[in-house]
Amino acid sequence: MELERTSLSSWEAFGEILKASNPVNLEWEEKLVEVVQNFSFHGQVRGFVQAAKSFEEVAEHSIWKDVPLLAASFVAMYIFVILAIGNQHPITHRVILALCGMTSIMMAVCVAISLCSAIGLPYSPVHNILPILLQGLGVDDLFVILQCWDSLPDGLGPSLPVRLGKTMRHAGVAVTITSLTDFAAFSVGSTTVLPCLRSFCLYAALGVLCTYLFQLSFFLACFSLVQRRLGTHSEADGFGRCIPTKTSSEPDLSDTFQRRFCTALFWKPIKAVVILISLALLGLNLYGLWNLRQEFDVTWFVPADSYISKFLSAHRRYFPDRGLIGHAFFGPWSYTCVTEDYSALVNTSDRLEQSGLLLNLESWPVKLQAWNEEYFPREEGRFIQLVLYLLHSNNHLLILIFLPVPDLLNRILPPRNFTQRLSRFLSSPSGAKYQRDFHFSSPLSCDEDLPPFTAFRLTFNMRLPSSSREKVQTMNALREILDSSGYSGHTLAWSPYFAGWETDRFIETELWSNMGLAMLCVLLVTIVLIAHPGAAFSVLAMVCLTLVDVAGTMYLWGLTIEIVTSLNLILAVGLCVDYSAHMAHSFMIQRHSLREERAEAAVNAIGPAERAEAAVNAIGPAVLKGGLSTMLSFMFLALSVSYVFDVFFKVFLLTCLYGLFNAMLLLPVLLSLGGPKPLTLATENGPTSDQEKENGPTSDPEKENGPTSEQEKENGPTSDQEKENGPTSDPEKENGPTSDPEKENGPTSDPEKENGPTSDPEKENGPTSDPEKENGPTSDPEKEKGPTSYSVYTA
Repeated sequence: MELERTSLSSWEAFGEILKASNPVNLEWEEKLVEVVQNFSFHGQVRGFVQAAKSFEEVAEHSIWKDVPLLAASFVAMYIFVILAIGNQHPITHRVILALCGMTSIMMAVCVAISLCSAIGLPYSPVHNILPILLQGLGVDDLFVILQCWDSLPDGLGPSLPVRLGKTMRHAGVAVTITSLTDFAAFSVGSTTVLPCLRSFCLYAALGVLCTYLFQLSFFLACFSLVQRRLGTHSEADGFGRCIPTKTSSEPDLSDTFQRRFCTALFWKPIKAVVILISLALLGLNLYGLWNLRQEFDVTWFVPADSYISKFLSAHRRYFPDRGLIGHAFFGPWSYTCVTEDYSALVNTSDRLEQSGLLLNLESWPVKLQAWNEEYFPREEGRFIQLVLYLLHSNNHLLILIFLPVPDLLNRILPPRNFTQRLSRFLSSPSGAKYQRDFHFSSPLSCDEDLPPFTAFRLTFNMRLPSSSREKVQTMNALREILDSSGYSGHTLAWSPYFAGWETDRFIETELWSNMGLAMLCVLLVTIVLIAHPGAAFSVLAMVCLTLVDVAGTMYLWGLTIEIVTSLNLILAVGLCVDYSAHMAHSFMIQRHSLREERAEAAVNAIGPAERAEAAVNAIGPAVLKGGLSTMLSFMFLALSVSYVFDVFFKVFLLTCLYGLFNAMLLLPVLLSLGGPKPLTLATENGPTSDQEKENGPTSDPEKENGPTSEQEKENGPTSDQEKENGPTSDPEKENGPTSDPEKENGPTSDPEKENGPTSDPEKENGPTSDPEKENGPTSDPEKEKGPTSYSVYTA
């Protein structure tokens, strides 16, 4: 907190001097800029101007100028969501559902900004990027929820609460993992000492939390209402009346993943190519990371066509030796320590001139001393000349003795004499220019005692540093000289350029510490929610690899380490972890391969390659849509003239590209070579007979789908299932040998005894063929009795 302590004490001591943002000054500066910009002398003489408010005004105007791009991004995102979650049918487009999802995100943005503003957090033009950031994260959650809904098997029946529960059983965990990791990463970023970075991270963290809550409450409620309105035969909504439609025969994105992408990705030559490309990118970006330097120039924040940019260009061209202006502030002035403080000021001026950091120094104490010696030579000389005449015989001996008087200044520096001489000096032609360096309690009058003053300054011009490291060294050296000056009051070295140099002083250490803490939080959250350290470390490895790739490409793209890129790198931790966390979580809950799903056969254990293939097919479409939507959100920023928005576009584009590559290609390939074993759910810890003993034979199906008669209406009697599905070899694979269920549950005739003869359901429901046409074969409920994870992520 060293930065905050320095700033607080400085502004308390010199607040009245540095205070310039009052209405009179601002109005005068506006007129100055207007007059100079319109000045022209026969078309040959032009004027360039810079005012105190110029940097802030121009930079803020350039950012607010690009706000229409944010609106265009929202419209483009809405269209993309409609196309991504719907289909080509004019009735079955999920237009209303997409609008509900985007509305929930905008509600989260408004709530987050309102709450942060209410508690006093500053809002800067950089915060205008928050809606796009939260929009990309919120749409990712929306895609995951809908992907899990679309992956539900038909055998669950038309019960909406059951289907929503099965959807959120795994979609809720996946959304919670990504939201908590994002919240943790942004919250850690708010611990920085840099005010702008701290404020933005707090806004982003609260925005992520609000987005998570609105997605699981408002959007899910809207989704349930839409599905209830549509009924069981329609899978989407439109503006018109709900009309049952035939299922489209065109393959969707999940089918494309299953038939083409998954098959190609897990082919051994393709695996080798993916690993080789990853190693090549890692080597190239390690080179870029090694050469990535810390550099910042405040002129980057102003557009090239602005008046301040033209002024700076002209200043560098015509006045290259003027240097950078700065000030040394002192205060308050103590009339009881006049001699000591005056001597400290003279010595400090000498040290500043001999430091080699300055081109020139305007020091009124040194000028006052020279002026005093010039105008008062008899009263105050540096030496006393004693002349002694010694008579020896007829010879006269003249002896000149020069005796130094070190405390001579005591004769001119008592409070009364000092104020009189200083007043006359400031009224003289050689000292009048120094009047602006004092802050008097009343106006200064000629030939009168000097009015009390609370603070004063020395003005200097610094040499131009060649790098950020030299800037920090120059600033620290000047502060060290003033801190050791021996002045009895406060001291402060200040320059308009120190704001950027102060950032350079802290940005490197703050960046590495915040990124390290953010990744530690990501690891802890993923370990708790994914419930496997191996999967959590695989997610962390993908996050680290993505950050290395992004930082290395930043060097190749001409970016440096500064406040905006550091903010983007911290945000990139929360963004890229979403893709890898979704894939790792899907891999851990997969227990069936795609080939076995096509054959409708369940097994107890499969290899990591089959599980990785099933994971990509289950969650890959949602991850891909989420990454593309985030890239689309920031794509419009490429048209911006603002440096801030341009950096956001570049860094977030790299984050999405590298994050998707590592999560969709590299991570599944590595998991297929030797990933951790799948998670064991609570329903898988014992045989089915134990559950039947505790809950009764048909208690679970009855809770989900109603009484047994409803199941018989949907699925038909057991005898029909045996005729359709053949022998009971499939249940043997899931629940153990046939002999065990027979011993525990009794022979097959028990369901007939419990539910009545087979003829009763046939009389109630008609022939079995009708339920089979509606609900499909009864193998899906049998799969549901196996691992619950399979019921969510299988197609």
